[in-house]
Amino acid sequence: MSETRMRGVVGATVAGVVDRFRGKGGTPSTVDLDDLARLDGMTVLVTGASSGLGAGVARHVADLGATVVLAQRSRHDESVRAVVDATGNTAVRALPLDLADPRKISSFAEQLAADGVVLDRLVCNAGLVPASARQTGAGIDVMVHVNFLGNVMLVDALLERGVLRPVHGSGPRPRIVVVGSETHRSAPPIDLENFATPGDYPTSRIVAHYGRSKLLLHTWVQELSRRLTDDGTPTIDVHHLCPGAVNSSLAREAPKVMRPVVDLVFKAFFQDPHEAARPAVWLVANDGIAGETGIYLHLDQRKEPSDLVLDPAAGAALWERAHELAERISR
Repeated sequence: MSETRMRGVVGATVAGVVDRFRGKGGTPSTVDLDDLARLDGMTVLVTGASSGLGAGVARHVADLGATVVLAQRSRHDESVRAVVDATGNTAVRALPLDLADPRKISSFAEQLAADGVVLDRLVCNAGLVPASARQTGAGIDVMVHVNFLGNVMLVDALLERGVLRPVHGSGPRPRIVVVGSETHRSAPPIDLENFATPGDYPTSRIVAHYGRSKLLLHTWVQELSRRLTDDGTPTIDVHHLCPGAVNSSLAREAPKVMRPVVDLVFKAFFQDPHEAARPAVWLVANDGIAGETGIYLHLDQRKEPSDLVLDPAAGAALWERAHELAERISR
């Protein structure tokens, strides 16, 4: 393995460790992560649920009584058994979803609609840190496609097919909860013309590019929260968070020679997925935030994302550009 590639793997791991301990920092909690309501009668969809944070969220919401849909690329039967065995809740199913493939996103939404599924909660958790730069079949940078554009297309597909239904007026509203990263704060302003172009960035720059993909994601979330309103009242509540460093398969593409070291560091210093999932579950199951939208959490801290994320002009411009791309690659 080249020295450059080694630096990329080490840099990503160190960044995760630093983020976790910076998040601890002795700062008092601003939310009570144990303040949860039951989810009986509700349907919750979790993407990237085969392992890591997604699996943790799935078990929590199943334990709270929800009907759970696991959306993931593989390990469907295994994931269902794991949730059922851990919680005793048998209302769990898994469906294939690949956020890098527009056709599979469309067929996934069509399947849910055909089955009569109406979601009360959507947790967009799936993400990727590739071993090196590459493009998807649609000609989009893979990290941008999976971490950002695939989520845009998924939410649009679910809305278009009535699987997610905005509520106008009074009554309980659905919620969308998106898992992002504090790395968005280190990213430069969005380059609207080139952000999806397959790059040739070295492995040593993977963490920086990951931060850029998360800036796109968080900026879109804020814009989505602005658009899913009716005369200033949310029709779907939209929230996002950074769970901190999680012992997950996010770095699954690390070179084989580095995997033992990466796995050891993840296990020793990163959060257990079940514990790390608690901020996301709080956004899913806390009754006290009903009617709010645009909440951002870092661990158990409620705070603002970066100024770039909060810029309405940037959000509107990204929205238009992302939908231009989505329309082009869906033809």
